[in-house]
Amino acid sequence: MADKLDFATTPLTGSWYRLIPSRFPTIDIYRRVAVPEKWPLAAEIETMTNPRVRLRDKFGRGLEKTNPNKFQNWNHAPFAYPNPDGTWLFGSHVNALELADTVQTALAVAIRKREQFLAATDAPPLDLEMRVLKHEVNGHAFDLRNMALDLPKDARWSLGDKLLDKGGHAAIYVCPVRSTGTIASVFDQDALGSAMQTQHFKFRWDGARISQLYDFRSESDGAPITAEMVFGPQTVLFLNQI
Repeated sequence: MADKLDFATTPLTGSWYRLIPSRFPTIDIYRRVAVPEKWPLAAEIETMTNPRVRLRDKFGRGLEKTNPNKFQNWNHAPFAYPNPDGTWLFGSHVNALELADTVQTALAVAIRKREQFLAATDAPPLDLEMRVLKHEVNGHAFDLRNMALDLPKDARWSLGDKLLDKGGHAAIYVCPVRSTGTIASVFDQDALGSAMQTQHFKFRWDGARISQLYDFRSESDGAPITAEMVFGPQTVLFLNQI
């Protein structure tokens, strides 16, 4: 129960993972659509219109000397663009970065989130290209792994609010969609190290669920994987090889 938690912290280190759609550009988009002579002007326009860049320029000077990684695109974007739906532990008023302990757990989380969105929008059968991001983390986290997973959302969010006033950089808890996995919800960017792109996957949505995955490291452009394999307690080794 939430009221019995002692808010003890534990070291949070190592590599943690999440997936994002591959539609996002991997380079500055103006470098694709403008000649080199126009890049400085395009960059200036981006600074005026992009909230992530504005925050970086407003608060980053000086702060970047202590932790330059916090303004790396993949680290900073979740804190620059509020999530109107909130996260599992925090309401929409708190920006947090949710990371998984393994690629397999990150896949399970990403599959369920994509399924919810595609079902809500009545999407026809389609393929989604996704990429894995690996985030290095170094800080302290509140250990909530003894918290009941069926705790109502309002109670979880109330607990999350209490954590913000108690120090720490993050909270860890059992993954709601894969009980053998762990999620780290990072709410303090100072705990974030470098982030990098690793594997690419394709999610196959059949109109009702994501039924298959494809791992693009294969020479045959990805071998099909039954999506439900990801959620079980068994470790699917090739999914977790970085």
